[in-house]
Amino acid sequence: MSAFVLDCSVAVAWLFDDEATPATDSLLDRLKDSGALVPSLWRLELGNVLSRAERHRRISAAHTARQSRSTVRRWPVKVLSKPLMGTASGSNGS
Repeated sequence: MSAFVLDCSVAVAWLFDDEATPATDSLLDRLKDSGALVPSLWRLELGNVLSRAERHRRISAAHTARQSRSTVRRWPVKVLSKPLMGTASGSNGS
């Protein structure tokens, strides 16, 4: 299988058990096998989700630190520096 574009909402489902589905679990398996591509803002989006979860007392500050350092950093993701729109439309962005 080849790498896929990973959306922040799918990654969140991997961090919060109550948001997991069979489809997101399947994508996590695929991530482990093939890796994923993420837009340059992906880490900021994920950090924002974790910060909001902390503010809403869904997770603790210690949990946030553990998630961002141990779990997320182990995921085989490649951050793309160019916008994905050119890739999706078939152009090279030039």
